[in-house]
Amino acid sequence: MLKYAEPVALDSLQPGDMIVQNRTGGMGHLSIIFDICADDSDERLYLIGSGWTPAQEIIIHRAAADEGSGHWFTLEGYRRHLEAFDFGPFTYRRFAGSAH
Repeated sequence: MLKYAEPVALDSLQPGDMIVQNRTGGMGHLSIIFDICADDSDERLYLIGSGWTPAQEIIIHRAAADEGSGHWFTLEGYRRHLEAFDFGPFTYRRFAGSAH
């Protein structure tokens, strides 16, 4: 996955971008940003989902109260959401040549 996708800066994240976690080059975790909005204080919130592979259904994650609001996460909240799985550091990626 990492070799087919370009790095994306946090301030440039857009719907369709991916959060990739892979510590060893083997099994890892990929999340997809489905939408982005801002709350009343202009903090960006992200609607994020993931799925089991290969080609199974995708779920939209629900944020706990300290991770965001409803189904909307802060990026730090989403990091905490996945801490227990220890898939590795977050990298933010976009498929090369994709138009947003």
